[in-house]
Amino acid sequence: MTPRRRRKGKCLFCGDDDLSREHVIARWLRDELKIQGPVQEHREFGSPRIWDTLAVVLPEVCEKCNTGWLSRTERHARPVLAAMLFSNRALQLNAMQQAKIARWAVKTSLLLALKRSKGEAHGWVPSGSMNWLYENPDSDQPPPGSYVWIGCLDAQGKIVSFMQSGSLLSDTRDPIGHVGLFTIGYLLFQVFCTEPDAVEYSEERDGNFVPPGMEAGLVSIWPPKRVMRWPTAPRFTGGTLRILAERNRQGLGASFNGAAASPRYQSWPIP
Repeated sequence: MTPRRRRKGKCLFCGDDDLSREHVIARWLRDELKIQGPVQEHREFGSPRIWDTLAVVLPEVCEKCNTGWLSRTERHARPVLAAMLFSNRALQLNAMQQAKIARWAVKTSLLLALKRSKGEAHGWVPSGSMNWLYENPDSDQPPPGSYVWIGCLDAQGKIVSFMQSGSLLSDTRDPIGHVGLFTIGYLLFQVFCTEPDAVEYSEERDGNFVPPGMEAGLVSIWPPKRVMRWPTAPRFTGGTLRILAERNRQGLGASFNGAAASPRYQSWPIP
């Protein structure tokens, strides 16, 4: 048997040098979506890029973290997420179920930012949130300072995934918050998180992160406020998704300074 080739570097969570390959979009999600071949990634500019079955891989994660707490986060969220991927089941999510998928959404949004936008202004992630996830492996909650909203995207078999990362900036243009927007199947998540000890932020921020007219379709699941009914309505379309992404890119309206990436999304290949 050929020995596994050792990659150089340190785990971004624990510092271990026994690196693995963390699938930011887990294999089970790709299997549920029945993605058989390559998908196209469309950006604001340039030609589409071809990727192998939505394989978003982050190499700076060790074997222990990958098969330990990261795997546990996927396993705990999977029963709920799998039932929601195609929006064809009416569900009612209690506070515990909302917490599990909110933790998964924060983890996924942060890792997508690190994979897609590391080193760029819109790719900043709060190190305290990353540390909290690692140091609380048995928790089913996201880090303090996290806020998560969920919506239903009418993907119509065309959009596999949409990914956008942004940063909330201070008056001195320093990053102080991560804003992520991504979709998997019919699931749409918007994530905001800052350093866990940034107590100046409160949960009364829906008016800043949820544009007028989208309140019914983009529902807060963390902190949980009530039983959440799925699918949410009205559903997002490709057009309203891009309106939300463009608002984030321009700085969340007049309320905050911000810097976000141009929208990116991946679509089904043309038959």
